[in-house]
Amino acid sequence: MKIIITASAYPEGKGIGGAEKQANLLAEHMMAGGHETVFMALRGDKSGLSKSATDLPIYTVGPWNKNTWRYFFSILKFVRQHRPDVWYVRDFTFLSLMVIIAKILRIPIVYNTTHIHNCSPTMHIKPKKYLARLKMTIKQWLNFHALRFVNVITINKLHVKILDKYKIKGHCIYNSMADDYQNNKTDKDKAVVWVANIKPRKRPELFIDLANKCKDSGYKFLMIGNIQSKSDYYQKKLAETQKNNSNFIYLGGRNFSEVDKVLARSMIMINTCEPEGFGNNFIQAWLNECPTITLGFDPDDIIVNEKIGFHSGNFEQLKKDLILLMNNTEKREEMGKRARVYACDNHLMKINGPKYEQFFKKLLK
Repeated sequence: MKIIITASAYPEGKGIGGAEKQANLLAEHMMAGGHETVFMALRGDKSGLSKSATDLPIYTVGPWNKNTWRYFFSILKFVRQHRPDVWYVRDFTFLSLMVIIAKILRIPIVYNTTHIHNCSPTMHIKPKKYLARLKMTIKQWLNFHALRFVNVITINKLHVKILDKYKIKGHCIYNSMADDYQNNKTDKDKAVVWVANIKPRKRPELFIDLANKCKDSGYKFLMIGNIQSKSDYYQKKLAETQKNNSNFIYLGGRNFSEVDKVLARSMIMINTCEPEGFGNNFIQAWLNECPTITLGFDPDDIIVNEKIGFHSGNFEQLKKDLILLMNNTEKREEMGKRARVYACDNHLMKINGPKYEQFFKKLLK
C-alpha cells in the first residue's frame, strides 16, 4: 500500500505539537510494516524531499507565503506524482483544499481530528480585526464541511458523538506514544509536573498559582513548554515565580523523549488545559506511572473510570486532590501502576497501528 501522511510540520525540535508527533508515529509504523510511506509536511524552512534518521521520506511543501493557489498547486503536483492508495491528513488548516485535490485525483482521503474545534462549523477564537475574523470564519466553515467528503478518524469518542449530530460518521482510534519507561525508570522524586506549549488556552497561570499555594509542601513544581504566545507576559511571570518560589522550576521546551525522562522520575502530573482532544502528555504520564490530576478535561472520562488520577473541575478541588496524592504514598503508587497498565493496553502503536491499517485496507476494497 502506498500512503501519504500529512501534518503541519515534521516533528523535530522542541516546539512541535501532538498532532505532528502522532502523524510521525503512524508513518514510522506504516513504513516498518512494508508500506510505501511518505510524510508530507505542510510547512518548513524550504520545500523539497529529505529523509528522517529512520529513512522515512519527508516532502516539505515549503514556507507558507499566503499565496493559497500556489500552495494548492504545490500539493497537487506532489500528490499526483506520488499517486498514493490512501492519503491520511492530520492538519485542519487546508483540509478543504486537500479534499478538492483528492477528488480530482480520485484518491481516498482520511482525516484524523486533532482538536474539539475540528468538530464545529463555527470558530472559537475572536481575532480583533474584522477582515481577519471574516476570513477565518469562512475557512472554518469550509474545512468543517469538507469532513463530509472524507473518511473521519477521531482521537476520542466524544468527537464521534459531536460529529454524529451533524450526520458525519467518525471512527475512534486513540493516540499512541512510545514507551521508554523501562530505560528511564528510576526512584521517583517529590516532583509535580506540568507539560504543554505555553499559551492562554493551556492556562499555565493556574499551575503557577498552584505551585505558589503549595510552596511549602516539600515538592518541586516543574513546568515544561515552549512559550508560543504573549511572550513578554509569560517570560516575566515565570521569572518572577522562580525568583519568589525556590520550589518552582521552569525547564523550558523539551522534546518528547526528554519529557518522558522527567515524568519517569516525577510523582504527579497536572493538566490545566481547556478541553481539546487527547493530549500526548496524558499518555506519557500514564506510561511513566505518573497519576494525572486534570482541571477541566478528562478524555472519555478515562482518568476517573480507570482510577488513574482525578478530574477536579475547579481550582480549589484541584489543590485538595493534589495534597491528597502528595500525602498518600500508597494511593499515589497504586494509581501510577494502574495508569501504566491501562496505557500499555490502549496507547501503544503496536495496539493502534493495526487499527489504522485495517481502516485503510477497507477503503481500498
